[in-house]
Amino acid sequence: WGDPGLQAQLPLQPVMQAGARPPASSAKPRQGHFFEPVAQGSSPPPRADHCCVALGHRVVVHGGNSAHGPLDDLYVLDTSPWLRAWYWERVHPSGEVPAARFGHTIVRVSESAAVLFGGADDNEYRWYNDSYVLRFGGGEPGRGGSPTATHCVSIAAQPVGSPAAPMLPTPRCGHSLARLPVASSSPSPQLVLFGGSNTRGALNDLWIFDCDTMRWAPAAQADGAPPPPRAFPASTVVGR
Repeated sequence: WGDPGLQAQLPLQPVMQAGARPPASSAKPRQGHFFEPVAQGSSPPPRADHCCVALGHRVVVHGGNSAHGPLDDLYVLDTSPWLRAWYWERVHPSGEVPAARFGHTIVRVSESAAVLFGGADDNEYRWYNDSYVLRFGGGEPGRGGSPTATHCVSIAAQPVGSPAAPMLPTPRCGHSLARLPVASSSPSPQLVLFGGSNTRGALNDLWIFDCDTMRWAPAAQADGAPPPPRAFPASTVVGR
């Protein structure tokens, strides 16, 4: 450690006070290459089958399964480019907070909101088909606003006073959920749900969630043969 040449090769990390954000850095990862970022703050404990979504420069992580059972915690990773190191923070949302679960999904619907659906808790032997909107206040993502102003809202299956019976996907975990591009025939954002599993086994049904009306509905009959029933599929949108 007393070698000046060795010291010149080692990056010097400034001493930070508790709760302080790291300063800006000029280091840039090479495009098209994986790298292991430096992350400070309070990182999430080990887990599997959690869900995560990117909102601007923030990555939101919820729940998952641990050695001690399902989790209900919420963490935000700030990846703002002006930080020397990415920064983890646990947030405690207000409102109707989702119960502990794993195998659920979360999808971005705006720059500051995401929809969470489904999951399971094998400790309680419960499978869920509930939906939540997570809203992040305190500044737009990526603009240095605090992510602690977070609010969860449980989504009603039908508007208040609607005579129609609620129409919901069956409870499940290990499904896929993706946001469809906004089309002229349907100007409101829509999410498409596929597959998963529950106590009856694997599923291959298809559902649509309308982000304006907050309603679920079975997808219209699609041409061709659907994929066989399966759990933990992956789906994404290609093109517009």
